[in-house]
Amino acid sequence: MAGREAFGCPSGETRHHLYVVAEAADELRRHVAFRDALRADPALRERYAALKRSLTAQHPLDRKAYTEGKSAFIAAALTGPR
Repeated sequence: MAGREAFGCPSGETRHHLYVVAEAADELRRHVAFRDALRADPALRERYAALKRSLTAQHPLDRKAYTEGKSAFIAAALTGPR
């Protein structure tokens, strides 16, 4: 993703995801806006948690599918009414 660097564990084991983003990057602003939306709306937060649980069950070993499965939800949360 433009404006963001992702780092993985050399062993290939996934426990955490570390991203480095330039302070003025659009990606950082988008992450903060989404975080703020989740903090402000308990119903949105619960729907997102439910989506993440569902995606984890559907794609336990496919990080790309899990991440792509969240994209439409995040885009809607940032652009539409909750």
